[in-house]
Amino acid sequence: MKIKYLIIIGCVLLSTFSAEAQLKIGIKGGANYSQLKESGDIKFIDWEAYTNFYAGGFAELELNDRLSARVEALYSFEGGEFDDGFGKNTVELNYLNLPILLRINLFHGIFVDAGIEPGVVINNDNPTFDNDTEVGVLLGGGFRMGERLVFNLRYVQGLSSIYDFMATDVNGNTIGDAKGKSTLWQIGAEFYIFK
Repeated sequence: MKIKYLIIIGCVLLSTFSAEAQLKIGIKGGANYSQLKESGDIKFIDWEAYTNFYAGGFAELELNDRLSARVEALYSFEGGEFDDGFGKNTVELNYLNLPILLRINLFHGIFVDAGIEPGVVINNDNPTFDNDTEVGVLLGGGFRMGERLVFNLRYVQGLSSIYDFMATDVNGNTIGDAKGKSTLWQIGAEFYIFK
């Protein structure tokens, strides 16, 4: 499914909730801990984790005391590192991620998040990574401190491949392939501007 259709679906879902729902808008940011996981017939690269940051904003509709629907727009620096025998190499992929999720408030300011995270590659420093979109599922949680400040932790598992390499021998016969998917941990804070 194309990213633009997911964005449209998310906007339609938010706009169709009852007029009694309370709209909240805020900003968020924090640290990324991303890694590429390779699978397939052969293994090309032994990836290590890459640490960077993300920043963006969100709109949240509070449906009732327990449930909220959210859309976010996050600029996220992700990727991975590997050692080629001569030193460390970093592959950085900059995404515009557009999470669409539900937030369930449990008790004493503690909540859980669940949803999907489509993303579009904005900047790619490695031309062999030719997929310009990605979709993942997210699960997270956190806690509120007061009325406006929130701290959260989130895990995103990529469902689509970032790359798909095919290896051949000198005669052009296929030896095997390897596909890379991303995993991402995020820890950060949110601040409600309009509540």
